[in-house]
Amino acid sequence: MANLFKYFLTTGLAFTMLMGGAAAGQTASTQLPVYEQLEYQVSWNGLPAGTLQQTLKRQPNGTYLLTVTANTNRAVNIFYRLDSDQTSLFRLTGDRLQVLRYTHQNKGSEPFPREVRFDWEQMQAHMKNEKDGSKDVAITRDTYDPNTLIQQIRFFPASVKDPFMVVDGKSNKRLQIKDLGVNRIHTSAGEFAVRCVEQVDVQQDNPDKKRVASICYSQDERHLPVELRFHSKYGDFVARLKSIQTQTST
Repeated sequence: MANLFKYFLTTGLAFTMLMGGAAAGQTASTQLPVYEQLEYQVSWNGLPAGTLQQTLKRQPNGTYLLTVTANTNRAVNIFYRLDSDQTSLFRLTGDRLQVLRYTHQNKGSEPFPREVRFDWEQMQAHMKNEKDGSKDVAITRDTYDPNTLIQQIRFFPASVKDPFMVVDGKSNKRLQIKDLGVNRIHTSAGEFAVRCVEQVDVQQDNPDKKRVASICYSQDERHLPVELRFHSKYGDFVARLKSIQTQTST
């Protein structure tokens, strides 16, 4: 069970018509903020399980640093620890958020740090972790780390109409998406009209494992990732938006 929610937290989703107005090669469907902090309340089978905080900040050199911090409630720690710190450094190149570096480290006595450095000239991802050591993986222009992918879908939805790669320092997967339609979600940050999509692992033959996770984006001009949901045999893990802080210009 310990690996299930961590995979949920580090999995991105895509949908070509998610925002409805962006076309490949054109400008972003919504402006990348100078600073943004989103906080989520995490639940497991309807019970409070912890919190998730995502912070996006533009750097002085024009790149963007995305940090994700997860913390588990003490009661849930008995069954599972989702505590982790993740960072993604990326730059805006045309209609792509081009990842430069991704790191992931668990909190506590077993940190299992892992890192990916992306070489876009050689088209390789250099993965490194304590268990497997170093490994190079061939990449395409449609390659992301799990958290940058969520932003790619948000800002350039039309760019992810084809299958894409996700590299997280432990594995690399080839994914595609399925549209789940529109809905309304009530959160502590307000009520949102959303469009939801589902991740599908194209390399997985087991039908019970192909349907991995879903994400719902607001249908306003911000296209916020309002809810992330992971379906498993242990029940649903859900991260729902709790608060928003944002700065769109300097």
